[in-house]
Amino acid sequence: MSGTTERLGLRGWIEQIGQVATLGGRFFRVLFTTRFEARTFVYQVEQLGVRSMAIAGATAIFVGMVMSIQFGFFMEKYGAKEALGKVIAISEARELAPALTSLVVGSRIAAGMAAELGSMSVTEQIDAIRALGADPIRKLVVPRVMASVIIMPLIAMIAL
Repeated sequence: MSGTTERLGLRGWIEQIGQVATLGGRFFRVLFTTRFEARTFVYQVEQLGVRSMAIAGATAIFVGMVMSIQFGFFMEKYGAKEALGKVIAISEARELAPALTSLVVGSRIAAGMAAELGSMSVTEQIDAIRALGADPIRKLVVPRVMASVIIMPLIAMIAL
């Protein structure tokens, strides 16, 4: 069986899925069995949420402008230009604002987390957390994930 997975190039992919599943299991175990890091959580909400508002607002504004221009040409051509505002509001509120804002802000958040945790790993700060007897999942992963889960829908709503 392992020869088949290696031949197809699936071994590394399967190992990564296993590592992500293990991390997810450890996350939920720590989330429900240990004390919550409120100070770190509030810091992450500020980092992820407040600092992402400008990019979310800019994304929504530019999407609205582009849609207005594009729809305006076609609606004028067919004599329905007076309905342009309603069409833009409905289409942006239902589809584009939440999707594009989540994509842009989610990318910003993921890149920031990857850079921060990567820097901590290179400078051995994560090993120092372990050496001090603390769980890196509790200190680093749980506050970030919980802040992301709470902040992303709020930012998407604000972008409407």
